[in-house]
Amino acid sequence: VCACALRSSIGALERLRRPRRLAAARVRACARLRCPTALMSGWLKGVVKGVPSGDCLLIAGSGNGPLPPEKAVTLASLVAPRLGRRDASARDEPFAWEARESLRALCIGREVTFKVDYAVPSIHREFGTVFVNVDGVQENAAMHLVSRGLACTRTASSANPTHQSPLHVQLEQAEQAAKAKGLGIHAKDPKARETAVRTVSATPLDARAACDAKGADGNAAPLQCMVEAVLNASTLRVTLLPSFQSAVVALAGVQAPKMGKTARPAPKEAAEGGQQQGSGGGGGREATPPEPLAPEAKHFVESRVLQRNVTVVPEGVDKYDQLQVTVLYSEGAGSGAGKEHTAQLAQQVLSAGLGKVADWSANYLQPLRRERLRAAERQAKAGRQGLWKGYTAPQAAAAAAPAGGAFGGKRSFQAEVAEVLSGDMVAVRDPATGAEMRLALASVRAPRLGNPRREGDAGQPHGKEAKEFLRSRLIGAGAVRVDIEYSRKVGGGGARGADKEGGAEKAPQREERMMTFASLFLPAKGEGEGATGANVAEMVVVRGLATVVNHRNDDERSSQYEALLTAQDRAKKGKKGVWSSREPAPERMNDMSSAGLQQCKSFLPFLQRSGKLPCVVEHVISAHRLRVRCDKESCVFVCSLAGVRAPAKGEKGSAEAMALARRLALQHDAVVTVDACDNRTGAFLASVEIQPAKAKGGDSINLSAELLKAGLCKLVGPESRRNPALASLEMDAKARRVGVWEGYEEPAKAEEADAAQGGAQGAAGARGGGSRGPVAYRAHVTEVISGAMCYLRLEGVVPGGKDEGNDKNGGKFANELEAVQEGLAALSTGAAPEGYAPSVGVMCAGRFTADDQWYRVCVERVDRQALTNDAAAAAYDCFFVDFGNAERLPAARLRPLPAEAMAVPPLAQPAALDALKVPAVGEEYGDEAAQLLADLTAGREFECCVESSGRAHEAGLSKARGGRGSLLRVTLREAGAARADKKGSTKEDEGEGEASANGSGDGVRGPSVNGELLAAGLARVDERALRRRSDVRAKLLAHQDEAKKARRAMWQYGDAGSDDD
Repeated sequence: VCACALRSSIGALERLRRPRRLAAARVRACARLRCPTALMSGWLKGVVKGVPSGDCLLIAGSGNGPLPPEKAVTLASLVAPRLGRRDASARDEPFAWEARESLRALCIGREVTFKVDYAVPSIHREFGTVFVNVDGVQENAAMHLVSRGLACTRTASSANPTHQSPLHVQLEQAEQAAKAKGLGIHAKDPKARETAVRTVSATPLDARAACDAKGADGNAAPLQCMVEAVLNASTLRVTLLPSFQSAVVALAGVQAPKMGKTARPAPKEAAEGGQQQGSGGGGGREATPPEPLAPEAKHFVESRVLQRNVTVVPEGVDKYDQLQVTVLYSEGAGSGAGKEHTAQLAQQVLSAGLGKVADWSANYLQPLRRERLRAAERQAKAGRQGLWKGYTAPQAAAAAAPAGGAFGGKRSFQAEVAEVLSGDMVAVRDPATGAEMRLALASVRAPRLGNPRREGDAGQPHGKEAKEFLRSRLIGAGAVRVDIEYSRKVGGGGARGADKEGGAEKAPQREERMMTFASLFLPAKGEGEGATGANVAEMVVVRGLATVVNHRNDDERSSQYEALLTAQDRAKKGKKGVWSSREPAPERMNDMSSAGLQQCKSFLPFLQRSGKLPCVVEHVISAHRLRVRCDKESCVFVCSLAGVRAPAKGEKGSAEAMALARRLALQHDAVVTVDACDNRTGAFLASVEIQPAKAKGGDSINLSAELLKAGLCKLVGPESRRNPALASLEMDAKARRVGVWEGYEEPAKAEEADAAQGGAQGAAGARGGGSRGPVAYRAHVTEVISGAMCYLRLEGVVPGGKDEGNDKNGGKFANELEAVQEGLAALSTGAAPEGYAPSVGVMCAGRFTADDQWYRVCVERVDRQALTNDAAAAAYDCFFVDFGNAERLPAARLRPLPAEAMAVPPLAQPAALDALKVPAVGEEYGDEAAQLLADLTAGREFECCVESSGRAHEAGLSKARGGRGSLLRVTLREAGAARADKKGSTKEDEGEGEASANGSGDGVRGPSVNGELLAAGLARVDERALRRRSDVRAKLLAHQDEAKKARRAMWQYGDAGSDDD
């Protein structure tokens, strides 16, 4: 009978769907499930979406739209046991769970043919007959329950006799059969009825305990659940089996549209108290509409997992203690019980474009699962599905290629790392052009470095450690591969702070700039050229020295993003770096780079005793001035290359020298040997050996030698004589005319010196011969002591000068040196007289090593120990009194001085440049000043204007070196230029020339050596010595101002005035 009735009903339904206008309209109305009267007129087909209880079904229509109509149908003439509450406040009736499970197993996900028999508007429910298609066989759902004793029939009341199923008689017959067998609710055994009531746990699921529970494979133990409700496409309410605990879980890595909220009226008490809806607390709330595609996404998930058995894999717990999970289910019809669950719900949602990847929760997933989710999202983007309809990929990365021709304009290229700026930012250099470009590591953020200029800003923990790790791996490692990922604007906003009215100044607006983000790869070891090795960002993250950026869904990110997340997971598990619970040890570093002069001098012996210091060059201040860090001694200091000076900023070759020093030394390991301390600036004078990278090996590089070889610096002071290897490199650069020596010309050889010499007594006699004011002599500079002092050999008054008639000793000047040399020419070159051992202060004849000629010397020091053992092996420090130089000579090169040579006083006269303050040798720019004076005076005859005189011993000269005599204060001017100008001058010019002879260093008589030192920035005007000489003072200050404006030498960083001024 049932089969015949079903066939009859189905035939009527097919006739109803014939292509007639009226019939089609009725079919469309029925398909929408909006008209109960239309539904009651015929049979419809649908798919069971949910089973809320043992006698109710949620049926979804089979429309073509993404959101088909739905209808809740209660089985007519049937009453099933009632389920309890999930909070255990009300227990199940006996066999309520079995009834619902039996109906769920029969209907869920299957196609059904149903008809609404009657409706009860007062309770908003519709009752009908449902036939389920089970493998091609139509089974009555109500009959299925009644025959198993899981429901009982209900007879229509006399008031509504039509409110019953057409198959009521058959249902009653099946119920009687079940009662006779004692099935289900008809069981007579009380224990059977008691065991048919499930025990619902009121204790909520412990999310963290669920994550900590491990399965056989070592991962989180999966949970067997049934999905009770779908709150939205990424949030489910599940019941754990068999504990019957209820829990709300979220799909890890998925962000789905929200469903909105329904309106909630305010309670009566709240309304009387004036509380408005939506104000929170105990008041009501206004309805909020669902987000776009939220209903469609919810239906998508419900049609797959609602009321079905699923496997839930715990992945993590968020800050709200909500369990983040992966949901696995079985595709196809049925409840899913007893089947293998292989389909991933999150992946299906993303593939349909009904959700987006949430990076913050995707971090809970394993790398492979994360990558699958991202691949599904990319697939939806490419197909413009769901939320991605009208999606356009961002174009920011297209503009990320280097501009200006650097690196060939490519987005993937080979480059050298020039500098590590922080734990996530580097500067790379193009090997071909030398152009540099700043790059930030893509999708990585390292701890912030501190700012030493801001008090109390020490930076974040592990910031310096991250920078040092990158430096040790990248600097000197050779060419790395750079893959530019994207560009982004940064800056443009000021720091947060209150206005001035609020008590704090408003922070200035920061400049907006474009930052380029890239991935860097080390060269592979043992592979061919261009082979790619480890990802630098991954190396930093896996050590816990940086974190991975949680990008927004539409943000560009690193192509290695999944590998970075995997590395971060490893660092978290290992509790490394920033993930460690222990605070890093505080850094204790003695910063001598900003210390005062006295503090640096007191620190000097410590560095000298340490010998060779392993250091890191932190900053290249100039080509010869470096800021280094010594971790072994826990100090930071500034060192200058001993005896070497590079061009100052703005001078010829300064940019090339700076570039070479940065390329060779910046952030490289180095061995520093400190020799002395600059008495002016506190910088330590040292030699610097740059060490090769550990990965590459090789020999160390002497920074001074490389700069000299390239012709980008000069030797100054005694270094040229003390280090022949460096001097040879400088001479080679001069010969090749490279660097600063481009266009260099060798100075003309000095003419043969006249035999007549003048001494201190002759100068004094000339000064006292009635001449008023300064006296001008012809002179040669025989030895340079420092930038301010030298030894002169006077040769008579300047011909044609105003003091020519007062030259009482002029005849002696020309013959004294010749007479001395004639007396020494007769000395024997054989063995010294037996037992001859001159003492300190004795004048004797010494044989100079350079030319094997005899000259007068004065013994300054004797090696007493050698003299005691063997007189012939003794060593004597001798001073050549006619020239001003010194040498250590053995006893075999000394002879007693002939009597005729003893009569002539020493001819080397100590002198100092008048009205100048020049740094001493060993101080900053002291060596340069001495070198410049030597270059200006080598082999030339000068017009020496003696301005005044003082005591030589006050200048630190010993007795042997003329300390008993006077120290002349002179102005030196080249004699040839002076005479040439004199010939073409008028009387007015002669008067001006006389004025310039008084130490001016300017005018028609040619420039002076004093003025040259001032113009070079290697000396300062001693204004105390020129208080009554205003004309000379003005001209010397003009030279000094010229050096100041050009920022030369000591004026490079501004005013170089001393505290004594």
